[in-house]
Amino acid sequence: MSFDREGFREFNRKMTGFYPYQYQIRVAQLLMEGKNVILSVPTGAGKTWASIMPFLYAKSKLEGSFPQKMIYSLPLRALTNSIYLDVKEVLDKNGYSEDEITRQTGEFSDDKYFEREMIFSTIDQTLSNFCSFPLAISQRQANVNAGALIGSYLVFDEFHLLDASLSMGTALGMMKMMKNLSRYCIMTATLSDGFITFLKEEFPELNFEIVTLKEFPDDAKVIKSLSPPKGKENKKQVHVRNSALDAEWIVNCHKNRSIVICNRVETAQKIVLEIGEILQRTESATKVICIHSRFFDKHRKDKEEKLKMLLGKANRNENVNLILVATQVIEAGMDISCEVMHTEISPANSFLQRIGRCARFEGEFGDIYVYGLAGLEKSEEVSEDLGQSESEKQQIQRLNRFYLPYERELCESTKRALAEPEFQFINEATAEKLVNRIMGKEELKSQSTMKMSRFNRKNMQKARLDCSKANYGVLVRDIQSIDLVLIDESKQEQVVRNPFKFDSLGMFRWSFIKWVNDIYENEEIGEEDWVIKKVEETQVLEFSEEGDEAKYQLMKLDEESVKSYYDLVFLNAKHFHYDENIGLNLLHGNELSPLRIFKEKEVFDTIYKKDTFLQHNYALLGVFDQIFLKTDENGDTSKSQLNYAFEQLGKYMNQLEMKKTDWVRLIRLMIIFHDYGKLNNPWQLWMQTLQKAKAEKSKIEQPNSPCTYIKDEALGHTDFDKEKDEHLERAIYKKYGKRPPHSGIGAWAIRPILEDWLADDFITNATSLAIARHHGISNISCPEFEISDVNFRVMYELAEVVDFDFEEVTREEFGDDLVFEDTDEEFILYFFLVRILRICDQMATADFEKFCSNKKGAN
Repeated sequence: MSFDREGFREFNRKMTGFYPYQYQIRVAQLLMEGKNVILSVPTGAGKTWASIMPFLYAKSKLEGSFPQKMIYSLPLRALTNSIYLDVKEVLDKNGYSEDEITRQTGEFSDDKYFEREMIFSTIDQTLSNFCSFPLAISQRQANVNAGALIGSYLVFDEFHLLDASLSMGTALGMMKMMKNLSRYCIMTATLSDGFITFLKEEFPELNFEIVTLKEFPDDAKVIKSLSPPKGKENKKQVHVRNSALDAEWIVNCHKNRSIVICNRVETAQKIVLEIGEILQRTESATKVICIHSRFFDKHRKDKEEKLKMLLGKANRNENVNLILVATQVIEAGMDISCEVMHTEISPANSFLQRIGRCARFEGEFGDIYVYGLAGLEKSEEVSEDLGQSESEKQQIQRLNRFYLPYERELCESTKRALAEPEFQFINEATAEKLVNRIMGKEELKSQSTMKMSRFNRKNMQKARLDCSKANYGVLVRDIQSIDLVLIDESKQEQVVRNPFKFDSLGMFRWSFIKWVNDIYENEEIGEEDWVIKKVEETQVLEFSEEGDEAKYQLMKLDEESVKSYYDLVFLNAKHFHYDENIGLNLLHGNELSPLRIFKEKEVFDTIYKKDTFLQHNYALLGVFDQIFLKTDENGDTSKSQLNYAFEQLGKYMNQLEMKKTDWVRLIRLMIIFHDYGKLNNPWQLWMQTLQKAKAEKSKIEQPNSPCTYIKDEALGHTDFDKEKDEHLERAIYKKYGKRPPHSGIGAWAIRPILEDWLADDFITNATSLAIARHHGISNISCPEFEISDVNFRVMYELAEVVDFDFEEVTREEFGDDLVFEDTDEEFILYFFLVRILRICDQMATADFEKFCSNKKGAN
């Protein structure tokens, strides 16, 4: 794609009201020309729009050589929410629809299947999706979301905040695995020059180009946030104190806007209470706000909006009298500023991110006070005896570290350096020197760690096979977070009806386990009492159709069981407490989990509507055509999110002769065979018997009922209301036994067709595996089956859709295991295909009439 420099400048001005900086134009040019970008510029210099604007520009041009879907990943929830709201505000003004931009952060589960065009996500959500243990959906659906990243534009912001041995290594391993199938932009403000060079040289196949302000000195002069105020040579002055955070000193130093950043939630809670006592005692009008990870979403959202109003750019000249006490949740990306900052010591890269919230805007000067750490209270330490394995004990040891979540040596060397005259004032040049001096040695160790693990390749391979959330601790974060919901007895009935309607908050697992252990040790827990509970799905019938909705039950978790539990946990408000001002704790407050701000659909018993085998298949083809290909009335598919993937897949799979039309044909063929096993004689007998019984019952109850039965009609689904028709299903179960599985049959039957057509084992295996696992994550077998001529005849009509001869398609088999190889290429294509198939299947089953079409072979 040739880059229209002037067109991009005008597009940027139209969207934001400003012409882009020269470095921003360079980023867009490189991305448009097929390069990937590593962007390193200071905080407040506009890197967010530098990465987003090329996507919006390419999207406006319907340029197929650039992805039409963007996933923007960040390391922190608060940061993700903040940037999402900032970007959404601009897009709203420019007429973008609500459906185009969304976020997925855990607390905001707006797009758990990653279906929208612009997704702002935490790195936890993004990586867990690709590694097949998605945090927002069940294990049964674990293979649905990985394919969303394939063919997308992937932005990794604040990349330096990722753990090199975990999320950073996994992100790089993912990019290495997908190669040209996606476009990438890595952004950082505080990685050393050596580490940036390492990223470029270690991944030559990713074709990275580095962009910094060094190549654009004129930009550095005109970026107002980097310029000191009039009469000053610098914007920020550092004062190193040889003491721990002191509430009295913080209040004494306060002018109008102060920010206090603590390393631990416990420290932030302690400091905010102490400041509150001082302000109350002195009858001060100063307000204090606390924000960290242990607040419910409703309260965090309210606080974030208030902070943007009070400390944001729009109100920087207004009368404000506020002290903000926070943790790392505001360390990066939040567009707020203060004139006085107090921060506990952290490594140089983290420190520079923090002070990006001080004197951030034009014309401001800031004083930064740097403190040592007070150390852990004995009551805060987690006993290593709670851990059972060596890895668990290591997690606890890290949690108990004096400098958690950082390394002692990095913190101490940063503090020593900041005490030197050279770093008394922080600007772009001194910030670069500080990072290169302090972080260089540590980053060399990180590079070595990542290379030795081959960028977490082995753990990623394991995760995609077992799909267990336990892989989170070896691929994303080792101090694992657990989601908590606070309820009392009155809320349990609502939880059983829909456990996901309540807001949750996250907490380090071992900190939470210590709390639970302390409660059991220090409080009297009666037999009928409970401290924590988990929610379990319970199938109403063991023979229910795959994919049926589940009902739920709450089960007690004792202090031992919680150590190996990773999913949502429900807390008894009798033992745990919550205060809107300081968050979740063990002493203050009596608030419960509110309902989610964005409510998910209530869970109701499933009601199916009869469709024939042909109708079901045509409905899936319709979903693929309308939702994935985005075909308009003229047959144009230029708006499809899949176009970039189609363009790149042939190169990736070493099938250069395969073009978009071939990949579309393959997907349609896969759709047609996905439920081929439903033509199996025992399966049709089971379903036709049920439909006949349902039709007879309906005629008695409602003479004009549309429920019908036609002998020998090949069915996809029956009319069925679980609540009303359970006895009919039970009677058929007693007569014929459990309904036979079907997904492996189509997986087996399609293989000879693909082998003859493509002669490519990877494509054959990936397509076969996608069909076998379109209801779950583990099937690799084909059961015994026999398909009669009567049942098979519908396949002749479907054959015309893909222009294949199905005459030789196998109609019987004694059963056998399917063949596949555990290779990157095979699994990447499998993820791409199974996502399309499962979403098409879900949408077609929910409303087949909406998507059902007899336009065979329509483009």
